[in-house]
Amino acid sequence: MHRVTGSGIIGGRRRRPEGTALRRQKLLLFLPILALVLQACGTRLPNSAFVNASRGGSGQAISAGDEGSTDQSANGGATGGQAGTAGSAGGGGAAAGAAGGGPGSGNAAAGATGGANGPNTASDVGVTPTSIKIGNVTAIQGAFGPDAFSPSLYGLEAWASGVNARGGINGRKVSVDTCDDRDTGDGNLSCSQKLVEQDKIFVFLANNSQSSSRSANYTYSKGIPDLGLPLNNGYQKYPTMFDFYADNGALRDAKNVGVNGKRYQESGMYRWFKQQKGINNAAVFFFNIAVSAQQGYAFEADLNAEGIQTVYEGGGSHSGENFAAPTFDTDVVNMKQKNVQGIWDAMDVGSNQKLCSAMDRGNYTSGNTPLKAKISTIEAWSQKVGTDFSSPCRNFVYADGLTEPYSDKGHPVVAKFLDDFNKYQPGRYLHQWAAEGWGMGLEFQHAAESMGANLTRKGFMGWLNNLSAYSLDGFMRPHDYKPINFSAPPQNDCFSVVHWSDQAQTFAVEAPVTTCYGNTKWVGADATDDGS
Repeated sequence: MHRVTGSGIIGGRRRRPEGTALRRQKLLLFLPILALVLQACGTRLPNSAFVNASRGGSGQAISAGDEGSTDQSANGGATGGQAGTAGSAGGGGAAAGAAGGGPGSGNAAAGATGGANGPNTASDVGVTPTSIKIGNVTAIQGAFGPDAFSPSLYGLEAWASGVNARGGINGRKVSVDTCDDRDTGDGNLSCSQKLVEQDKIFVFLANNSQSSSRSANYTYSKGIPDLGLPLNNGYQKYPTMFDFYADNGALRDAKNVGVNGKRYQESGMYRWFKQQKGINNAAVFFFNIAVSAQQGYAFEADLNAEGIQTVYEGGGSHSGENFAAPTFDTDVVNMKQKNVQGIWDAMDVGSNQKLCSAMDRGNYTSGNTPLKAKISTIEAWSQKVGTDFSSPCRNFVYADGLTEPYSDKGHPVVAKFLDDFNKYQPGRYLHQWAAEGWGMGLEFQHAAESMGANLTRKGFMGWLNNLSAYSLDGFMRPHDYKPINFSAPPQNDCFSVVHWSDQAQTFAVEAPVTTCYGNTKWVGADATDDGS
């Protein structure tokens, strides 16, 4: 969540002062993205007992161009089949796993010319013998500029270009039809209708817009699978919508959001900061608006669950920071008096930048400061921290998530992402959302490979629902889409943690996604009605 209202800087560019009406309009646009924070967080302590945990089944899905990179899927594990993609040394016949047969003997063209399931057909809407049409709705020309939500789209496009260069998926080439909703509800619904009714897409991947709640019920009513970032409560409600992080364990019964009206978060990330960074007290920043305050209160509950005391709230009261006129310089004085060690926030990126500048002005990031970490959300997890945040504050900026950091070049999946991204998106700045957009493409690829010639929406959703301890070739923590018993403690709470380093000129990896805790706590937060 990174934008500024009033006279501020968005994406490094100065904006003209705005009137009250426009500020209110942008405030309304800002609110829904706060829902992402709870979903996207994750932070855990390295523990070899949980590394590569629970990779059940015997089937293997081999990534495009790979010889040995493997992951377990429910389809492959159930059948013992091996799914090979274009150019893999494991062989083609990608449908073998889904069909129950042994390893295929074909190549990338096997699906089109006759493989385990016969020749490719127009097996569903958006699928022909030679093509697959993917839909994407992303806010580009919205009030917060082209950089706020676009990274995931650029990652998805890099994946599509890469997989096509490697021969496609079972002989089918991938196209991405994208639509800019301009970050408005009407625009989001219009984009979704166009992609579904006119463009005839097969699936939505990597949608990224604050306004996505407007179309959630529509896409569900049309039966369109949606694997995306959880920027609306539809991912907690509808059986056709799949949270990429698979971090909610909700019933997804088309009736209720979450479980008993609550969205749950594991507490491991807070334990990690307590144990690894010695943080025992915290300041929590949120705005005096309902959705932001709700998220701030959720942070406080999570911190309390791990014994970290909230000793200060932005703005100096439980009502939160005044959105129209934040008092960050005063906050810094108060935090110094309270000896605040850790800072969590439910604010946009622009406000984070302003708070960072105030911390530097107040000398709270130099000398013998008690500050150990300023924990931001995934939206700040980009190379722009090195240019848009002031120094030395930016060296205190941390982020946590549920995927392997884009700066971990030694990780085989990250290395593939970087290769595709640098080749097909030259000049774009790196962002964790770009890596995750690429990852959503790879997850779809695994599913499509397992189905071979018979690629269907029903089959894709069935593949997702049947996953067990799926890690996307080690790029994500092991996960599935089955309901969770929240009365029992989490047993394998895994995450990644990074912090910005001027010396490295990127985010240094503090904890890879194989960092896990056992026996952490579930903390519930009331779900808001966002119109989904």
